[in-house]
Amino acid sequence: MLKYFVDDCEFGGPFHHTVLNGGIIIDSKYEMEMVNDVENFKLDRCGKKFVPVKYNLKDLRKFYEKYDLSDVYITLLEDYDHFRLGLLDVINKYEYKILVSCMRAFKTNKKFIIKTKDKLRRFSFVMCLMRYALEVECNDIKEGEIVFDFPTGSNPEPLNKEYMCAYRKGKSFDEVVYKAGPLLNLGFKDSLYFSSTYSSALLQVLF
Repeated sequence: MLKYFVDDCEFGGPFHHTVLNGGIIIDSKYEMEMVNDVENFKLDRCGKKFVPVKYNLKDLRKFYEKYDLSDVYITLLEDYDHFRLGLLDVINKYEYKILVSCMRAFKTNKKFIIKTKDKLRRFSFVMCLMRYALEVECNDIKEGEIVFDFPTGSNPEPLNKEYMCAYRKGKSFDEVVYKAGPLLNLGFKDSLYFSSTYSSALLQVLF
């Protein structure tokens, strides 16, 4: 089975007019080996195998403070560029693909961005989902699962809506046809799975 570990984020000016979805596609038979290698790498570098990391460690500062791990945070931050390179070396032993989609609002005023942000999130997710469906279709395993970091804004409904349409009809909510057809015919799970960067090692490795 192919698994897609994907996160979303927003950036671009004071109102965040750009939405990005991105993550890694792996073969599930290597999943636990990858997780164990990432955890052991963290243990070796900072003495804790289960602490979360991400591209911008400063985003996690409050987490480390909350759980009285400021000393670990400082240790990581002091040499974080080399830490990230080492983490990539760990997962580069395995075959994986990176899949990213980025969408930008064509207006940057606050009211327009607030009004259309859910559409941007949906569109960006759909671009990833369509490409991932093609990846699964071309793979002999023909089975897919998506693990999504609980989405920005704590609102999974736009993502669930799009996945349901793709799974059942092979179309987006806006009736754009998936070239790979309905996800149910490709052996996809019948729903998204949500996790957290705080706990999922493979959601931490690239984004």
